[in-house]
Order: sequence, then structure tokens, then C-alpha cells
Amino acid sequence: AKGFYEYGRYIVQPLEDYKKHFPITIVDYHDQGGDVVENIFCDPLLNATNTCNTKRAMGSAANFGYSRVSAKGLLLYDEIAMSAYGAGLLNVSRPTARNLLQEYHVSHINQTALPMICPSEATLNEILQLSLQAEADFSPHPISTDELKENFLNVKLKGRFCAVNTTMIIEDTKWRKVFAEINAKSKK
Repeated sequence: AKGFYEYGRYIVQPLEDYKKHFPITIVDYHDQGGDVVENIFCDPLLNATNTCNTKRAMGSAANFGYSRVSAKGLLLYDEIAMSAYGAGLLNVSRPTARNLLQEYHVSHINQTALPMICPSEATLNEILQLSLQAEADFSPHPISTDELKENFLNVKLKGRFCAVNTTMIIEDTKWRKVFAEINAKSKK
């Protein structure tokens, strides 16, 4: 976690120096609510009018097939696909594996939640402290400490700091059957 903070310092400090000579603004596109992709393309600072208009005309189709909710879910299945491929258990393309793993999990073994690995409370507290410091140091309009703590708690409660335990999955006999079925299905 501390490395992320130091990396932020590494990126932001030169920008502060450039600000003396060039108009630079640091923007948190997630903080604006709504569609993050649209927030980026339609920011007046970018002057990307045609791209912005195209994004707005296409709506969610311009989000590469991902919604904010499904992107996180697909990331979990992507982690499983990569681990299974690395273990020699899958022989299909990454997008195919990711989508079929999600489909199989929902339809065949949905009663079983994905096993997750989560950081300790001490590590989460360290991340929170670094987040508070980074917000104060880097944000042009920092949010209050209480609001940041509340947002952090919400993210924590949703399990967003956790990762799927791919070791458990690739060793699980139910999942090994799923990998075999996916391989067989792709050969048809």
C-alpha cells in the first residue's frame, strides 16, 4: 500500500513543477458520479467534442461491453481463467474462458460463493491511513475525513479489497470438472 502512495508522489510532484509553466489540472473522474468513461471523454479540459458526442450517442455500448458492476465480476473470472490456464487446466481463449467460467459458476455451482483472500484489519487500516494522506496531498478538492472513512468502509464491506483464491479453485474437483467441460465445449 505504501508503494502506491510513493508512486502517487512520484507522479504528482513533477506535475506540480510543470504547473509553474503549463496549465495542469488533476481530476478524479470517479468522484464525478455517473459514467466514468463519459466523464473522461466529455471533460472540457480534453476538448474531445467528437469523441464525447460519439460516446453519448452510443451510450453504454461504448463501455466495451462492461458495466461498472459486471466489470468487477468478470475480473474475478479472469483471475480464475489465467490461473487455470497457467496450471494447464484450460485451453481456450481468455475472453471465452472468462465468460464461460462465469456462466458455469452461475448455472452449475451457484450455491457456492467464490473463495476469497482478504487483507488483515491491520493492512486495511494502513491502506486507509495512506488514503487519507494521499487525499490531503493530491486532491485539489479533498473530501472530508469522515466521508473518506465512510467510503472506505463501504468498499471494504463489499469485499473490494479481496481477491479470488485461485489456488483453492484450481484444486477443487467441482471446478476441475468445469474446466474440462469448457475445454470439451470449445472443441465442438
